[in-house]
Formats: sequence, structure tokens, C-alpha cells
Amino acid sequence: MIIYLVRHGKAAPVDFGKGRPLTDHGKAEVEQSARFVAENAPARIDVIRHSLKLRALQTAEIFEAVLNPEMGLQAVDGLSPSDDAAFWGERIHRETGSFMLVSHMPFLSCLVSCLITGDTEKEIVRFNTGSVLCMERVKDRWSVVWRFDPQISTE
Repeated sequence: MIIYLVRHGKAAPVDFGKGRPLTDHGKAEVEQSARFVAENAPARIDVIRHSLKLRALQTAEIFEAVLNPEMGLQAVDGLSPSDDAAFWGERIHRETGSFMLVSHMPFLSCLVSCLITGDTEKEIVRFNTGSVLCMERVKDRWSVVWRFDPQISTE
């Protein structure tokens, strides 16, 4: 099983209002990440799930346009910045197929820690905006396949 964990692109400041949409820079970094995933994904993405926040939705829409997942987009609860990553850690263990989660920090970092160590408090990976982490589960063990960060990319 393959999963792709994505942090939303750079968003407007908190005082912007209207749900903090992606900035033009944020859209560009997500487009770069989506192209990278399209060229390097070891498995087709069945569905893209995203948090209920506008910046995550807009990020997911960019990925959907490039990747065309069979089951499209799904807005789901439990992917906000301070939500319980352990809940998703358990849920992912019951999943089949390959999917993408578009979320936020610190949730994503906690989720990776949960999957690899079983402890949401051990920070293993930090996600810059627009970055993607591809992970694979073989039996009950998770490992990192690759990571793409448009902020350090040479593309």
C-alpha cells in the first residue's frame, strides 16, 4: 500500500479572512509537486482526501487536475492542524489501495511519527508548504519511499 502525504501550498496570512486561500506562489509550488508526483508515483492514486480548510481544498484540486484519481476528491474531518494523528494512524492500517491526504502541520508530522514509531510525539519529518512524502506499507511496517519539497527542488 502506498500513501502520499501533502502539506497545502503557501496560503494568505491569517488576517486575510475568507478561509486563507492559496497565494500565487502557493499554487505554483503545488503545481510543481503535482507534476513530480505524476512522474514519480510508484502507484496510482485512487482518491485524494483533504481537510475542510480552503487551502487544503485548493491544493487537492491542483493535484486532482494533474493526477485524475479514480474516486476524485473527498473532504474529510480529522485532518486539521491540531487533530489527533493517532486516529488516522489506526484508520490507515485498515485501508487498502493508494491514496493522498492533503493536510497541515503539525498534523502531518505527527501522523508520520505515528506510522513509523507508533508515537505521535517523535518528530521525524517536517513538511514545508507544498511538499509531498510518499510512504509504503509492507505487512505492518511503514517506510519512506521518497520526499519532494518544491522549496528545495532544482526543477
